[in-house]
Amino acid sequence: FLERSAPGDAGGRGRGRCSEGLCECLPPYRGEMCEFEDPPRVPQKVRAVIHYITAETERDLVDLSRSLESLWRQFNKAFDYPIVVF
Repeated sequence: FLERSAPGDAGGRGRGRCSEGLCECLPPYRGEMCEFEDPPRVPQKVRAVIHYITAETERDLVDLSRSLESLWRQFNKAFDYPIVVF
């Protein structure tokens, strides 16, 4: 999340949302105004996203870190699906 003074669409292009002074870019966009696009590392025919829902406890964050590393090595390195963590 990034600090923003006005609510609404990040960059006015449907690349993210701002609310209560914070903005979040939607994959595959990043940057202060969601102005940069990260292209997939491999061509994709199927559009999908992998999401995690977790708490912010130290134990859960350690588990998430291990899980993301394993997911990359065992699966996502070949498919490069975006990952969203809530």
